[in-house]
Amino acid sequence: MAWRWIEETAHDTRYGIRSLAANPTFTVIALVTLGLGIGANALIFSIVSGVLLRPLPYAEPDRLVRFYQVTASFGRGAMRNIADYRAGSTLIDGITGYVTGSRAIQDSGGPERIGIVAAERTIFRTLGAEASFGRTFRDDDPTTVLVASAAFARRRFGGEPAALGKTIALEGETLTVIGVMADTFQFPYFTSLAPGTLPTPPVELWRPLDLPTNPRVGMDATIGRLRPGIPLAAAREQMNAIAKRLAAQYPDMNIVGIDLVPLRETIVGSIRTPLLVLLGVVTLVLLTACSNVANLLLVRGSTRAREIAVRTAIGAGRSRIVRQLLTESTILALAGGATALAIVYWGTPLVLAVSASKLARLSDIGVDWRVFAFLLVVSMGTGIGFGIAPAVAASRTDVTGTIKGGAGLGGSSGFFRRFRDVLAATEVALAFVLVIGAGLLVREFLRLRSTDPGLVVRNVLTMHLMPNMGAPEIANLVPQIEALPGVRAAAFAQMLPMQSWGWTATFSIVGRPPYAPSDRPVIELRYITPRYFEALAIPIKKGRAFTDADTATAQRVIIVNETLARRYFGDTDPVGQLTDRGLVVGVAGDVRQAGLERATLPDVYYPIAQNMSQLRDLGMTLIISTRVPPAALGGPARDVIQRAYPQLAVFGVKTMEEVMADSLAETTLYTWLVGSFAVLALVLACAGIYGVMSYSVASRTREFGIRLALGQERASVQRLVLTHAAIVAAIGLAAGLGGAIAGARFLESFIVGASRLQIGLVLVAGILLASIALIASLVPARRAARVDPIVALREE
Repeated sequence: MAWRWIEETAHDTRYGIRSLAANPTFTVIALVTLGLGIGANALIFSIVSGVLLRPLPYAEPDRLVRFYQVTASFGRGAMRNIADYRAGSTLIDGITGYVTGSRAIQDSGGPERIGIVAAERTIFRTLGAEASFGRTFRDDDPTTVLVASAAFARRRFGGEPAALGKTIALEGETLTVIGVMADTFQFPYFTSLAPGTLPTPPVELWRPLDLPTNPRVGMDATIGRLRPGIPLAAAREQMNAIAKRLAAQYPDMNIVGIDLVPLRETIVGSIRTPLLVLLGVVTLVLLTACSNVANLLLVRGSTRAREIAVRTAIGAGRSRIVRQLLTESTILALAGGATALAIVYWGTPLVLAVSASKLARLSDIGVDWRVFAFLLVVSMGTGIGFGIAPAVAASRTDVTGTIKGGAGLGGSSGFFRRFRDVLAATEVALAFVLVIGAGLLVREFLRLRSTDPGLVVRNVLTMHLMPNMGAPEIANLVPQIEALPGVRAAAFAQMLPMQSWGWTATFSIVGRPPYAPSDRPVIELRYITPRYFEALAIPIKKGRAFTDADTATAQRVIIVNETLARRYFGDTDPVGQLTDRGLVVGVAGDVRQAGLERATLPDVYYPIAQNMSQLRDLGMTLIISTRVPPAALGGPARDVIQRAYPQLAVFGVKTMEEVMADSLAETTLYTWLVGSFAVLALVLACAGIYGVMSYSVASRTREFGIRLALGQERASVQRLVLTHAAIVAAIGLAAGLGGAIAGARFLESFIVGASRLQIGLVLVAGILLASIALIASLVPARRAARVDPIVALREE
């Protein structure tokens, strides 16, 4: 019995391949349709697999957790009191703190910015990771040893073994490489950057760090490993009990509790929803493709009515015919899956190139066994899914009528004509949902592009310099840069607008009643040189900008932005008011510091000469306003910097327009992806409508001939076909409206403002779909109007 089934399946496979080869036009159209639908799904799934499904490259990664200390002042943040938590914990092993950043390496090739982690010596043991060459940290290692990544060892020393024992000059320190990690190791992963954050380079070096003895000094991050069998809730309860004791011991630290989060969640939590929504979007594309191919198979089945009738007449049962036709559709789907695989190989690098700054675990994304399994399951599923209805329709052939010369196929009955209409309406509905989604994203993108950032971005060049510089070096560089031909103004700043938030601090006005500690205003601090506002054309609304006279020995002065002035000074003129930060000498226009989609926060500007603060990872940012195309000044400015201070690494050289575009990278990515899928769905819907109308005209040729013979005008026949298409499109649009409303709510989960569905957008999308449906029906409608009554009746 089993052998007979295998023999019949092999026969059906051979026959199916010959049948598809004998109809190349149908086969190519179906393969392209399925390849695009399955390929889009596999492309997004390859990203989902690498980011969400592939295990982290550590031992038992599900037991790893990250600690966040919750305080009354700043909410969830970095851990302090690490030694106390470590001493009190019995449910978590290896509690280890670390600090991430970047440093400048100086060698014969010039300074280079490298990502680095300074961690307690237990870091690799906590992760359960071993070096592939050499070793990781021991408890007695000095802070002058390094563990390097495999890529760093190959790039700097020509290979992993060759790196062992080599020294590296790191901002004045000499460090020795004691180990090299495997290519698959990465720690930490970045966690999908917030809009406006300057990307940091991938971590390639790890060095030991001594735990601060002051419990108030914290680490950037802290991880630990749950003991076997310990649930997260129990560990969290114990950590919060310790936090409660520490709150009583250190009341001024405002400790509220501890939040324990699985390490995987801290890496992929923020990107999970967008990825799953995109996977849902491409599923709609696949359903559209399946509906299209199912319609093609129904049409093709009508041309095979006589073949199926003969096979039935000589003894083939309905189940045997259904199995044969399902085998053909499965072969078609598997071939479409092979086409999809080529799309995945070609498309994945392209998608990764445009989404690199938004995807954690980028190096883990690729075509692996999960993607192959997904392709196989989807191909088999779609083969059966879109093939079952056409197969059942074909098996209902009227044997006697077909052999005598009638239509005979069950698929030509009223039920199956309506079924084809339903498939076409489904394609319109799915395309409508995708077009609405794309329209929402495009509208949000255009809204952000038109948002006033509070500064002028044209003809401005920016670059970051590290390691940190002193105020004298900064003051020395500014006139040298401004002396370059084509430079209008130059200035330094702690960070650029659109690239980060500032330092958060509290603020009070002298002479006013003091605020309660929990109610003190929270502001952001920014450190700039005198011509900063001129370089970015930020207006000074009141008072004055900083000048060279605002030196370290002069009165301490600040400039506030309009938001701060309005919120904390009200109707009082802030200029001349004394605060705990300095004397207010000016009010600057509001600037979108953290991204165009984020509201402006209260800002306080300091002159660098009086109060200087730099992020060690970024140093300072040079801003050059130009009279010529800014890109032309990148080389000359770099030369000036290298001549004056050869130890400085210059990176992140971009025009301000590029910085602005980077701040919109997330919205741009989703708009590009969803827009591409919407266009694909539109094409498939157009093809589906055309196919249904073409077959409808072909199956009703005798009817149209009789209508024309009885005197009905050809224009009336044409309107009959167009009305049919309009009804199908209207049903699809009505069905798709509910999905579009739900889709708008889903988009809100990862694009701020994208959920505001307006009637205008619905009307535009509906008119677009209706127009496409009618255009696709024009050719079949004209064909119906040109039917020759005599020829049509003679053929019947």
